[in-house]
Amino acid sequence: MFQVKLNLFSAVVFSLLIASGNCLAGPDFSTSTITPRTQTPLTSSIVLYDLVLRNTGDGGGMPMFLQLDWGGAGFLAGIEGLDSAQVDHDAGMLTHYLDLPAGTERRATLQLFTFNEAKGDALSVRMRLVDFSHTGSEYWEHPTITLEQRPYSGGVSAGSVFVTNAGLMVLLWLGLSLLAWMVFKALMNRRSASGADATRRAAALTFLWMMPIGFWCFFGAMAWKDIQICSKWVETQGTIIGRHMDVSTTSARYQSTRSQQNNTAYSIALALKFEYQGKTMYGSGYDPDSFLEFGGRKQREKEIREWTVGAQIPCWINPEDPTELVVKRGFGGAYLFALLPLPFFIGGVRLLRKRLGDRTQG
Repeated sequence: MFQVKLNLFSAVVFSLLIASGNCLAGPDFSTSTITPRTQTPLTSSIVLYDLVLRNTGDGGGMPMFLQLDWGGAGFLAGIEGLDSAQVDHDAGMLTHYLDLPAGTERRATLQLFTFNEAKGDALSVRMRLVDFSHTGSEYWEHPTITLEQRPYSGGVSAGSVFVTNAGLMVLLWLGLSLLAWMVFKALMNRRSASGADATRRAAALTFLWMMPIGFWCFFGAMAWKDIQICSKWVETQGTIIGRHMDVSTTSARYQSTRSQQNNTAYSIALALKFEYQGKTMYGSGYDPDSFLEFGGRKQREKEIREWTVGAQIPCWINPEDPTELVVKRGFGGAYLFALLPLPFFIGGVRLLRKRLGDRTQG
């Protein structure tokens, strides 16, 4: 009886050892890597990731599941070494089943295009490798890099200081505002009873004149760019590789009612692949700054769905910076806002004429 129990116990232990051995036998993906070739990529550029998929375990007969997830900071420009992979461009995700027997490795290259609006964002690519037939075989890798702003093409640099064309316009406007204040103060001093009164009137005239002029300089620069787009930007055919909707929210707090109002704007960006001067290039954009973004989230989502990934569409690229492009061109409705400071300017003209008239009568 004791011998029978001993034999039964030995059989159970032996079965458990065999079962545990089968459980322990399996794939090991822990030495797999995904590595960006540069740690400080620029916006509107191609970022390359090298994938090395290794199985150092003693099992893995079924196809392995690979998932790559890069979110919304980039668009898939290409993938080498992973044929027939499934791509969800809107979600920024790639899935693929591949054979990776024990003791083997596979290499692949992921190409992501970062659009210009992503400056300062973190570009993170998450890799997941798992064999669903073996518990504990799942492996994750998640490198993160920060996108740097592409250098501006226009402006002036002095040592380590760089001033864009827009910055130069602001400095010029500030200088003209100071000059206008000095001229108005000199005119008022000839007629005003006190220096304080002359300073106050000069300040009022400077505001009424220079505020509208600065406002119109902004719209003038916008109009100049629209003219360049219509006359000098190069038309070509591009293939859509990705689409993106950016959501930005601004808050305004009102002290009188102690309330806060949030305004949300939705802007669209398309990433395109095109041929320019004999080279394959990538760019992003949608419409000029003068186009108003009408409609809420549902309207913008409906609009962005009209642009299908893989479709070929005409686009206009900036010959000085081919990474900048538009698929819509023209003069938008933003120029209507240029009429807002007109009453201030008219008031400034009338006030100056009144002061000069008082001086003539005196």
